[in-house]
Amino acid sequence: MAVDVPKLVHAFSSLIAAAVTGAIDQRDQAQVEALLGHAARVQSLANSVRLAAARRLADLARQGGSIDPDEVVARHSRTSRRDAQRTSRRAIATEQMPQLSDALAGGDVSVDHIDVIAQALGRLEPDEQARFVRGSTPTPACAG
Repeated sequence: MAVDVPKLVHAFSSLIAAAVTGAIDQRDQAQVEALLGHAARVQSLANSVRLAAARRLADLARQGGSIDPDEVVARHSRTSRRDAQRTSRRAIATEQMPQLSDALAGGDVSVDHIDVIAQALGRLEPDEQARFVRGSTPTPACAG
């Protein structure tokens, strides 16, 4: 996981300070924008951990565990089953493309970006998925 720890610590401490003081309504635009950036960085790391946990639950289920990964994610994340299923699709996409997981952990992309990739992968046939993941451009069926 590629994480800039000093930036993450600064972002997290800024969020804690804002939550404790509650003085967000007294900040100027630049300070509010910085706070939003800090929130995005921390949220990206939390989402990265959530996806890693979902991948592990899926692994345990495949190994014969009597668990429903989506149910566990929903219950422990305090979200709906639908949101847990979305998390599973994201986890599959990041498993196929580990660089997405690193980018999420580093705050370079959001889960919304991963959703787009997951949806694209879901619409492709297995051979097309493999080419997409490798970064190859599909060749046309007929070249003229």
